[in-house]
Amino acid sequence: MASLGRCAGCGDSGPHRKISAHVMSCVKYQELYAADPAKALQPLEEFARWEREDKVCGHEARKERIVAARTTTLKLQAARLARFDHLPDILEG
Repeated sequence: MASLGRCAGCGDSGPHRKISAHVMSCVKYQELYAADPAKALQPLEEFARWEREDKVCGHEARKERIVAARTTTLKLQAARLARFDHLPDILEG
């Protein structure tokens, strides 16, 4: 498997060779390098930092969004089913 890289400027990720070429023309990476060269990591280093630090935080946020969406879906489904709870019995009266 090819090693993965990530652009420290724009966050684009993919195969290391592709991202290494991308970094050379990425405007956001160049701006980051001009502002703080220590934060403008090479693609392999940036991918490792991202997995170690940012990916974990993003994972928890994604789980919370999924749970919120599922809760909303279940509430809507219950509301749709509740419409049929009080239908009159056509055999009575």
